[in-house]
Amino acid sequence: MENNDFSLIIAAGGSGSRMKTDTEKQLIMWKGHPLIHHSLCAFFECGIKHAVIVCPKGEKGLYEELFVTGEENQISKELLVEVTEGGAERYDSVYQGLMLIDTSFVMIHDAARPFVSHEIISNVINDTRKFLAAIAAVPVKDTIKIIDNNGFCADTPDRRLLYAVQTPQGFRTDILKKAYGSFFEERGKNIGLHVTDDAMLVERYTDVKVFLSKGEYSNLKITTPEDLRLLAL
Repeated sequence: MENNDFSLIIAAGGSGSRMKTDTEKQLIMWKGHPLIHHSLCAFFECGIKHAVIVCPKGEKGLYEELFVTGEENQISKELLVEVTEGGAERYDSVYQGLMLIDTSFVMIHDAARPFVSHEIISNVINDTRKFLAAIAAVPVKDTIKIIDNNGFCADTPDRRLLYAVQTPQGFRTDILKKAYGSFFEERGKNIGLHVTDDAMLVERYTDVKVFLSKGEYSNLKITTPEDLRLLAL
């Protein structure tokens, strides 16, 4: 299986302050390797041959030693791994990685989401080729409440229409670059402008509709100390 028209960006530029550990969450060891290693393996096994890791500022040397020149780069000589430093916000970091992408399509994946399966990756790849933008997602199980400024329930949206978004998220590269360009131009005029994932940029700044690919509830993100128990299952 070859997917040479796709590249991967692993967003690892966050500080991981919510984890409250000395080790950055994406470098926590699991089954003998840092969490990022497991994602790199999964995407490589799905035919991805180029990956960009966006690391925290000041740590490019460490990440290059781990994933480019060191022992964690023993996945395959066919996998090209590059490292670049991230920015203040997640979107700043993804943009830095995006500048190193010249393939037709790109996928973005959270560094601390090590349980991603081949099926999810393949779903996003296939749907991205078909729809130009696709993101992994699962139906919300719980009832969601919208609250007012005083903490009271203001509305209850229809749960059947609600999905929890995961990564990977896939896009045709030129579309995502265009969306980022428009975002930074507008953000220069409105510093309060904020986004939480790359799909929001495509939704807001292009005419491309984002397709929801089939995700899995097991595709969890390691974010807080409580999540570490997931690594022991």
